[in-house]
Amino acid sequence: MRNCSRCGELLEDDAFYFVSKKLGTRRGQCKACMAELKSDQKNPAWEPTCSRCGIIRPRSGPGRRLCTACFEDVYDEEDRRENGSHRLKLKPCSACGAHRLRQDHFKGSTLCPICRSVNQGRRKRLKMYFNMSPREYVQLLEEQRNRCGICSRRFTKALPPHVDHSHADPPFIRGLLCGGCNTLLGLAKDRPERLQAAMAFLAAPPAQGLFPGRQATELGNRDSWETFRPLRRAA
Repeated sequence: MRNCSRCGELLEDDAFYFVSKKLGTRRGQCKACMAELKSDQKNPAWEPTCSRCGIIRPRSGPGRRLCTACFEDVYDEEDRRENGSHRLKLKPCSACGAHRLRQDHFKGSTLCPICRSVNQGRRKRLKMYFNMSPREYVQLLEEQRNRCGICSRRFTKALPPHVDHSHADPPFIRGLLCGGCNTLLGLAKDRPERLQAAMAFLAAPPAQGLFPGRQATELGNRDSWETFRPLRRAA
């Protein structure tokens, strides 16, 4: 039992013509509706309707069931197969929605080349945490010339970019930073006065005012844990 796509009645399978007896598939319209449609088509004044949008269309046109607008929206006029038949247009990029070109497409992919250049893990994080598409991320990366927005170091595999955002409400996205500069802003709690105080501290260190020329030893430049670990063990 199945419903006819034209009259909507629930009928037995025998009331529908076969599309393929081998596969067991049948047509969507019942035999009575198909006979009625065939009879209507003999009338010279009869005009078909587009199967996609439902508007009345002329008998002549690029497609058998589609109006001109729907045909151009579905099929690619320029890029045809070798035998001249039409190809279906590629769906827009699933990440950014941009139009995809046939020469950039390969089987199984739903992304444009720009979004495909960003790895899957980063694409998920951009969408989940920052509401950004991979195309917007690449655009921001090019705007900053592939460099950190603070220290201007070039991003590499060892120095990946981090999307920086304000921790206030609303959390605006500010740009791309290296890990060190991103941590710097986080420790400063996004307060400009703390950073200005740090600049003043570096410009005029208080210890140099009391002990001019005093220098630290070599151990002072090492990690604090490595420096004081022997003292902790001894204690």
